[in-house]
Amino acid sequence: MTAHVPPLSPAQLKAWMQAAGMDSWVDAIGNVHGRVEGSLPGPATFTGSHYDTVVDGGKYDGALGIIAGIAAVKALVLEAAVARGALTREEAARLPVDPALGTTALPTTLNASALLRRSLRVVGFADEEGVRFQSTYLGSRALAGSLAASGALDARDGAGVTLREALAAEGAGDEAALRALGV
Repeated sequence: MTAHVPPLSPAQLKAWMQAAGMDSWVDAIGNVHGRVEGSLPGPATFTGSHYDTVVDGGKYDGALGIIAGIAAVKALVLEAAVARGALTREEAARLPVDPALGTTALPTTLNASALLRRSLRVVGFADEEGVRFQSTYLGSRALAGSLAASGALDARDGAGVTLREALAAEGAGDEAALRALGV
């Protein structure tokens, strides 16, 4: 969607989220979601940031908020695993680093959802900086359900392509799918 490659790719974010015990997916606008369902009903606690940046955005512009959220979920799952006897503290401290991820992955035998009471969700928002379409907060507006009503789908990039056309070209231009993103 953006005119440049983001410093964090959706595939990398999904892999890190899955390594932290979350289910992960990319929605119609390109937001990357990770979620652990808790045992109690109710809304999830959200955290996250954007994964696009601008030239002078700084080394941690956006990325730190996503990575910190993923790390927090992983730490909470590990603490819950130790507290419930699913892992010893020593086992948790010695999890091997997966070279492909550059981080540790939770053991596949751990069921993160069975360990937490509350649902947790980390979101890597797409195109918050408005680089391509000069319309900011596209990912968060889509998630809030206000993207279509804001008129942002008619915003044009430098080549005259509308956001609606760009989404359709990527197979995600269905306004119903965008409206369904609302929480």
